[in-house]
Amino acid sequence: MKRIILCLSLALLLACVPTPEEEFVVNKSDRAPSAAAENTVSESRTDLSAIPKHLTFEAQPQNGVSVKVDADVEIDRSGTFPILEVRQSNTPKDAAFYKALLGALCPDGTVYERWTRTKEEIQEELVAALSYDGQAGSLIEIDSDYIGNLEEQYRNAPESAERIAHSISDGFEPGKRYYIVQPDGTVALLGFGPRCSEGYFYDDYHTAYYTEDALEKGDAPLSSEPPITEQEAVRTADALIKALGVECDAVIETERGFAFSVTKLVREDTVWWVHYLRRVGSTCSLDLRDLTGWSYPSEPSTVLGAPWEGVESIHVVVGKEGVCCILWDGLAETTGVLSKNATLCDFDTVKDRFVAQLGYRYAPHSDAESMTVRVHRVALVYGVLSKKDQRDVGVYMPLWEISYTLEDNGPDVWKMYFSALDGGTAEPRITTDNLAHAAMEEP
Repeated sequence: MKRIILCLSLALLLACVPTPEEEFVVNKSDRAPSAAAENTVSESRTDLSAIPKHLTFEAQPQNGVSVKVDADVEIDRSGTFPILEVRQSNTPKDAAFYKALLGALCPDGTVYERWTRTKEEIQEELVAALSYDGQAGSLIEIDSDYIGNLEEQYRNAPESAERIAHSISDGFEPGKRYYIVQPDGTVALLGFGPRCSEGYFYDDYHTAYYTEDALEKGDAPLSSEPPITEQEAVRTADALIKALGVECDAVIETERGFAFSVTKLVREDTVWWVHYLRRVGSTCSLDLRDLTGWSYPSEPSTVLGAPWEGVESIHVVVGKEGVCCILWDGLAETTGVLSKNATLCDFDTVKDRFVAQLGYRYAPHSDAESMTVRVHRVALVYGVLSKKDQRDVGVYMPLWEISYTLEDNGPDVWKMYFSALDGGTAEPRITTDNLAHAAMEEP
């Protein structure tokens, strides 16, 4: 089954090159001294009026590379630019978090360890697959392998399975899922990813939730509006976010979606998705306006991840009965304020740096080659960098995001990131955990 938004994709880490003098570091040019240390105590001396509202110019940083800039410069000119130290949230062991979650969504449910599916549980799904007539469109593909797998599961399944109650006073374990039996017999699903800062809850473990953009050409469109208004959905989601006490509490987008019964293989109720990011000062932690939906939230512009992976985000699904699903990833807790309002470096430094970096990146291999880069957007966003020599500590800091396309290379939007403190390049790199995993794989 494709595109069920259950576990969010891994995000890349903004790696740093350590130097002895700095608390946290980016790859700096020789002309741009770091401003990290001085900003830990001082207030901003930035003249935001000196930052242009629009850039229009052309440059040739390398032979064969032409950079054409026609871009709005987006920054909150009345805002502040804090620098925050953060650590990964441990949601499986955070009693306040999971008790608030369970208290809000299934206060009378009984939590069990995951049990083996019985013949009765598999039979409904098998019957639906055998009689399937394509009503789900592109959401699922029923073939002989799919049915054969279900038939094998049915043959090997027990008639009954022992249900072992789980004491929530012991917390939960990363990488495990738990069943919650409601008074009406409905079974909810609670799970935590391998990273302590990610997890999910579904009000019915037989149901998946999609955003509207998961529908493809030929699929039936959504037949109706959600049973509640967008404003009601946001109020409901906000109440849950407040109860959880998380810092990722800024609504960045809402969109329609729908439920899909995994056992009946049919689309069901229309729902609202409410997406949250962290707001640092007056700026969101990521820019996600290039996204057309959240079925794959990591694709276009979420290369900014915490040292422990995962973009700090929460996605709440709201239906007629209230919250029916919540997904969270990369949650972090603020442990210190390194600056209440950092001083940004001179904007001309940033402009020179991104033009030079585009030249380095697309320098041709021969005199016969050429490349035209068109920069169409420059925006101040927030990202997380590793703190020097501290793998489990991240620093939220302001970054300039440069969005551009490559002429004769299609409509794909590419991005570069530069420190707003000193103009240094913030490079997306694979994380230590992923490197270790790759090292264990056979070549």
